[in-house]
Amino acid sequence: MNSRAWRGGDGPAEKLARLGVIACSKDLRAIRAVRDWYRSGAETYSYVFDVSSRVRGADVTQRCWLKACVALGSGGVGSIASQWLQRRALLEQFPGSTPRLFAAYKATVLEEDIRLSLTDAYRAGTSRTRVALLRSAGVLVGRLACWGFPVLDLSDLRSRGADAVVVDFGSDLGPPGLASRDQVEVLAQVLSVFERARQPLAREELMALDAGYSEGVRDIEGLAR
Repeated sequence: MNSRAWRGGDGPAEKLARLGVIACSKDLRAIRAVRDWYRSGAETYSYVFDVSSRVRGADVTQRCWLKACVALGSGGVGSIASQWLQRRALLEQFPGSTPRLFAAYKATVLEEDIRLSLTDAYRAGTSRTRVALLRSAGVLVGRLACWGFPVLDLSDLRSRGADAVVVDFGSDLGPPGLASRDQVEVLAQVLSVFERARQPLAREELMALDAGYSEGVRDIEGLAR
């Protein structure tokens, strides 16, 4: 979370390089707005843009999300955004569970865009990547359940293709420690998300989801030892 680079006085290329969006300022080719500020959720506004750069002779595009917290609550948006970052930090103990965070400053974050919904990733996947996706989703919700997150909605989970990623750390996730550590209903939630893509799921996919959930629970139990 590089707030110094966020506030620095150099140009866009230098800032993006310091934040890690691009490898080097001289590699920058273009910055293109994809979507101007819009209401992206009950608690956020977002601005989406592409950063194009030249890497080892090839053109590479990184899509970024700039998100601003507009949630109402005691302590103001800065305090609420800080709570979201704390929740995010728990998940970041396991690389890949969250979008890459380039910077956080006050109530605003800049992060990697994760383009696919779980259903889109499932529909686009092969039989092998679908099993991997179900297992990853199971691992993720097992961790969330064991941490005691009072999860309200998992429909916003995203994917890079064969993994499950949390992108919303607000009220739909809630603070850890408030719910039972044995939340079978969380597993049912993510199952219903996949069933929107295909019903019924293949037996090996259901087994992968269940095995992943048990693995995720063991991950958190292992941290507590």
